[in-house]
This record gives sequence, C-alpha cells and structure tokens, in this order.
Amino acid sequence: ETGVALPDVPKPKSVLAAEERAAARKKRATAVHSIASKDDLDANCYALPSAKTCVVGVGASESDLTELAAKYSKEGYAFSTMASDAPVADALRGDVAAPALVVVKGGKRPRAARAALSGGAALLDSIAGGGASFAKFSGGLPAWPEAEPEEPAAAEEGDEYDL
Repeated sequence: ETGVALPDVPKPKSVLAAEERAAARKKRATAVHSIASKDDLDANCYALPSAKTCVVGVGASESDLTELAAKYSKEGYAFSTMASDAPVADALRGDVAAPALVVVKGGKRPRAARAALSGGAALLDSIAGGGASFAKFSGGLPAWPEAEPEEPAAAEEGDEYDL
C-alpha cells in the first residue's frame, strides 16, 4: 500500500494502570499456595472468606494445580498444595491415595469431597453443578499439631553491662 505509516502512540497512564491491575487480579485468582504450617493451613484454607472454597492438592506439586486454578479461577476456589507427609495430610486425604485433590468446606459442619488428582476436574465440575458428595470430618477440621515450645536459650556470658 502507499499509505503513510502512523507513529506508535504510547498508551495513557490510566490504561497502563488498568492493565496492571487486571494482570495482578488474574495472578491472584490463579495463585496456588503452599501449606507447610498451621498458619499456612489457617490462612489458605480454614480461615477463607465464605465466598471461597478451599481446594488442597495433597501430595501434588504446584504445577499439577496451576491448570485447574486457571480453569476454575471464576468459581471461587482457593488452591493450595500440601506435602503427602504433612501432619494433617492423612486426615484430609481420607481413603484416597496420594496425590489427591481434597475440597474442604469449613463452618459449622466441616466436611470434604475427595478424588484422585487425575479426577480433579470432574470433582470440581460436580461441585459446581451441585452433585458432589461431601463426607463429614469426625471431630471437626483436622488440626495441625502445635509446635513444640523451644527451649529458652541459655544466657550467654558477657550480656551484662559492665559498670
């Protein structure tokens, strides 16, 4: 063509800021957290707002859950991974072999739906459709054992003020 090429016009600051916010929102929605302590378990699963549902990949890697997190980002799921030898892993997993996908619902009647990791998408689809069955936790949500209190360090020589 013989048309004149137009110069590149920079995007306005407001457009750049909006794009950054959208990218950050998408990253948060598809984030996969790691649970390795009682605080992680509370923050990423048990203490989630009621609009979020906790999905734990027991014995799964972060890369195993990234695709599911992206696919179900608008469904209100919060994805986390947990090592299969974590203190609460067996209680969460129930009779499903690792790696397993466990959907935990807290509240007054704590319960979980479980499936092998390979059947995770089908489990999440059935939950969204209302057809999944949740089994109650006997005795409430599995609790991460309290950390052993550390021995107080022996007072070191020379900590006193010399007068």
